[in-house]
Amino acid sequence: EQWSAVPLDRDLLQWDKPDSNPVVSEATFHPAQIGEWRDPFIFSEGGHTYMLTGGMQDGHGIVPIFRAIDAELTKWEFRGVFFQHRTTGSVECPNIAKVGNKWVLFVSVEGRVEAHVGVIDDRAMRFTSEHEQPVLEGAYASQLMPKPNGDHVYLG
Repeated sequence: EQWSAVPLDRDLLQWDKPDSNPVVSEATFHPAQIGEWRDPFIFSEGGHTYMLTGGMQDGHGIVPIFRAIDAELTKWEFRGVFFQHRTTGSVECPNIAKVGNKWVLFVSVEGRVEAHVGVIDDRAMRFTSEHEQPVLEGAYASQLMPKPNGDHVYLG
């Protein structure tokens, strides 16, 4: 399950878990069978809000994608497999950012972080990797933090 929490103060010290939880469960993608799905990452594109998670399907590492169907982000629909890794059996900690006219998808696999540069088919919401490379050994669960000017900071 994926749950949401809402801050109760500006210092982000107190949080509330709304009654709408869980916001995503196995029922959301049934009858698809996705194992080890976790590590949600939310991004917006084309006026919609999407959530990526890590996962595994039929022994292949995948990144499932969900689209929010309400502005409060309490209801989501499963859109399918956003990305399938070519070699590994499990993908964790997906993170994505648009850089110029390309997308950079970071995934954690087998103790390392990989960067996949490619494009998104925005009709099907599928990512095609055109180039991949390891980023950093031992920097599992890296994050890209957007800056107001459109640049990104990489945290490993």
